[in-house]
Amino acid sequence: MFRVSAKGPLRVPKAIRERLNLREGDRFAFVEGTGKMIGTNAAVLALGNLPETMQPQVAAQGLV
Repeated sequence: MFRVSAKGPLRVPKAIRERLNLREGDRFAFVEGTGKMIGTNAAVLALGNLPETMQPQVAAQGLV
C-alpha cells in the first residue's frame, strides 16, 4: 500500500523498493491495463519497449 502526501508524491514502502530494485532518484512508472494500474521501475519498462523503439533503425539497416 502506498501513501500519498499532501503535495502528491507517493511513499513507496521499503520492501517494495527492494523488490523492484528502486533507489533514490530512480523513476517509477504506472502503466494502465485491463482495469488496473501496475507500478514498475521505469528502467525496466524502457528496456521492455526497446525492441519496438529500435525497429525503425533496424529496418533502415536492412536487418529485418
